[in-house]
Amino acid sequence: MSSLITNPASQFINPYFGSIAENATIYVGLSNTDAMNPDNRQDVYLMQLANEAGGFTKVPLPQPLKTNSAGVIVYEGMPVTPWVDGAYSITIIGYDGSTFYTSFYVDDPTYWLRLDLATEPARTPDGLHYDPADIHGVHMVAGAAPILSPEFEGEPRAVTPPPKDSSTRLATTEFVSNEVGKVESTGVVGTSAWWNSSTPPLNAVVEDGSQLLKDSYPDLYAIIGDQVALANGLVPDSASFFVPDMRGRYVRGVDNGAGRSQYASLFVYYQDMFRTHSHNAFAGNWAADGNNSGGNEGLYGTGNDIPLPTDAAGGAETMPMTVPKLPIIWAVKASQAVSTWWAEPQYAFSRPYVHLVNPETGEHVTSVLARPSPREPGVWLTPAHATQATPPEPVQGTVTVFRNGSWMQDANLYLQRKQQQEQRVVIAKQQREKTNQQLMEQGKKRALMNKWFKENGAPYQLEDLGL
Repeated sequence: MSSLITNPASQFINPYFGSIAENATIYVGLSNTDAMNPDNRQDVYLMQLANEAGGFTKVPLPQPLKTNSAGVIVYEGMPVTPWVDGAYSITIIGYDGSTFYTSFYVDDPTYWLRLDLATEPARTPDGLHYDPADIHGVHMVAGAAPILSPEFEGEPRAVTPPPKDSSTRLATTEFVSNEVGKVESTGVVGTSAWWNSSTPPLNAVVEDGSQLLKDSYPDLYAIIGDQVALANGLVPDSASFFVPDMRGRYVRGVDNGAGRSQYASLFVYYQDMFRTHSHNAFAGNWAADGNNSGGNEGLYGTGNDIPLPTDAAGGAETMPMTVPKLPIIWAVKASQAVSTWWAEPQYAFSRPYVHLVNPETGEHVTSVLARPSPREPGVWLTPAHATQATPPEPVQGTVTVFRNGSWMQDANLYLQRKQQQEQRVVIAKQQREKTNQQLMEQGKKRALMNKWFKENGAPYQLEDLGL
């Protein structure tokens, strides 16, 4: 069954002011939906006489519908009578942009337009409710709550606003639950954290020294500014800024005038070091006849100082017991829109690699997949000491390095590395020979000492003394 949307003999009236709804905009949608959403639009049409026998054809009308200065719906300057198939929802917006009427279910529009919208229903004696006996107003929608009550009665429902909506629309429990969930899973912008995954959360970026556009991350830039660049001798960029590079680094508190450390300024990258200190070690030097030859006290007397060699121990660095995690910084507010654009096919299959280099020599270290910029579709981040430019194939007799914005082959560095390797081999050989010589000399001395013990009637040997 078709429903009439308007009657050309009547006018649209603004129920708040009792005035004609001139130059209003009208959206018609499917019943029980938000008519403002384009996906919910209902087909609206004119009934045009097709032949003398009384047949009609449907002529589509574009939305939104418009009223003229007299509050009558017009199309191409002429008053019209729009129709829809069945019940519908409707929203009417005044010429000033304010919404003065919304209904999610209309099934008797002829009556509603001529009387309900134009006439405010009678109120109950307490003034808080519309009179249920007056069917001209709110009760045209089955089960509607009294709109004058301080609290909604029954279980009134509304269309859930879209994500990130910050208008004055009613917020459903579904909308609130979704938005609160986003806040709970997002940190405060500018806060650093350790993330238990190799992939950062949606509203954060890895603290790897990447550059971010100031216009895309204004809230984070307002906190960090250009401090990372200035603290480490980098030239600040007018369009971008650096996030800290926390890869392989530990965090300590800024000294901030406490005087405890001269190596605790904000965002400065400090190299590893030992505090200055020294050690002393001595041993007696015994003569070949078993008598010590003077000097510091040895086993049974004094002897000359000789070094005490020790075996090398430890790893490549000094550190406490460690569990590495991913360093991140929250870069986007929960209320700001962020999409997983990098998962879309046009980006997922064209993800570039970033090639990390030695910060001192520029030598190529390794290559990893680039990380996306959450607020910049199509932009892939480049960490500090890295490039997205593909390195060339290795050339024999050279080292591939990245310097001054481009890749090159360094023959001198190759010769330097070769000489260093040869020198390491020589040093290792010399150290082994020296160690062997020292062990032989110590063996001879122990034999002489044991001989002396025996000749002088000692009931023990060095081994008996645990030496």
